Amino acid sequence: MRLTMPTAVVEGTQLTVMPFRDDAVIGTMSVPALVSSSPSTRPCRGATPRPR
Repeated sequence: MRLTMPTAVVEGTQLTVMPFRDDAVIGTMSVPALVSSSPSTRPCRGATPRPR
């Protein structure tokens, strides 16, 4: 099986990939991109605190 890689410009987070096997790739992204795609652990303003 072969993976085809898109060649057009796409919106979203940039992910750099390298071939790993015929059917797999390894991807890397910058730390700021990773942090921005992860949900915040801080409660938003006005949120009701959860009981512990």
